Amino acid sequence: MKSSLVAAALIVLSAFLPSAAWAEHPTVLKLPKADGRTGSRELYSRAPEAITDEELRKFKRGAKGIAAPFTVIGSSLPLVAAFRGPPDRPDFRAEVKALRAEFQRAEHEYHRLVRDAKSDEERRKIERTPGANPGPVYLEKFRELADRARGTEGGADALIEVLRLSRHAPDWPAAGDALKRLLKEHMASPSMERLANLLGNEKGSIRGEDRLRALEAIQDRSTLAKPKAAALFILAVEDMARNPAASRAALNRLTHEFGETQYAAMAGRTLFELDHLQVGMTAPDFEASDEKGRKYKLSDYRGKVTVIVFWGFSRGPCRGELPHQKKLVERLRDKPFAIIGVNSDYRGDLGKINPMLKEQGISWRQAIDGTTSGPIATRWNVQSRPTIYVLDEKGVIRFKNARGERLGKVVDELLAEMGIRKVV
Repeated sequence: MKSSLVAAALIVLSAFLPSAAWAEHPTVLKLPKADGRTGSRELYSRAPEAITDEELRKFKRGAKGIAAPFTVIGSSLPLVAAFRGPPDRPDFRAEVKALRAEFQRAEHEYHRLVRDAKSDEERRKIERTPGANPGPVYLEKFRELADRARGTEGGADALIEVLRLSRHAPDWPAAGDALKRLLKEHMASPSMERLANLLGNEKGSIRGEDRLRALEAIQDRSTLAKPKAAALFILAVEDMARNPAASRAALNRLTHEFGETQYAAMAGRTLFELDHLQVGMTAPDFEASDEKGRKYKLSDYRGKVTVIVFWGFSRGPCRGELPHQKKLVERLRDKPFAIIGVNSDYRGDLGKINPMLKEQGISWRQAIDGTTSGPIATRWNVQSRPTIYVLDEKGVIRFKNARGERLGKVVDELLAEMGIRKVV
């Protein structure tokens, strides 16, 4: 602000000073240097550098009247403009947000058309129509935006969207290129936390070893706590089955070195899962209220092969498992077998849950947990739905996440161990 006033004062003073003064005595400002000292810098040159001799003589003589003031005004204008700051930079993050919202609307409309198709033939026709699925179209839009926004946070956001959409397109070359650019250009960015979680939660977004190497790179090379903690946590979870010792070490490191992040709390719950919820361990007991408001415990089902399903009706994969579960309940109606659904719908409102259960023909007992972060799901560290545990008659966990037809097969195996012949 002070510098702007100085420039304005120079313009005003130019109207009153003799023209010779401007020609012979350059104005000098004391401007701070980068190291904090003060140095002299001419506001304008005594004479332009590449002009003819005649022009140089005119400049030295100075123009009469108002020529000198205009000389200073012209020289001062660049300085005044400088104090306005640089021109506004494009808000690439806002562009990403707007494009994402546009894609979500297009995707919603596409799924509506597929859902409302009157026949399988009509549905297939919609799916095969070029451009009907917005995924590939918007993948290219996000890739173009990532190129324009290269090196910015908006560029990182756009590349992450390319990764998301490549899973649906699918366009693996685009995914691989986006991942390489994120790791090369944005390792110091907070966006690495979102990338780590994407690689952990949507494993189809990038393939195999590339995904693990990317997580290891974020863990080792990020300079920020949250991205490092996110990658460390995801790798620890993936090591639970194949390398429990490494998983335990990583989870303990999270609680000690990254206690200020949410991943430390998640590590504590994961350690409980590692210690109590692995195949071969006796499942921890829980108490619940069912859909009729009655209290019961998991341990009440000892002596039966028991399937525990953490689910919610609003989730498509959960609804997809319902036909298999219904078939299993009907087939084993008179056998020592039970399903318990740990339900997360409607915040535990039985007035809404019971009509839903009736409408869907769900006859097996529920444990009403209220939300996805209900007490049972939290203690059992449930991260996705459906999550399925299969217990033998002693309450020992024998299988995890057996789905579809395989669920029926593993239940038959456990019943056979009890001497019960398979029921067709």
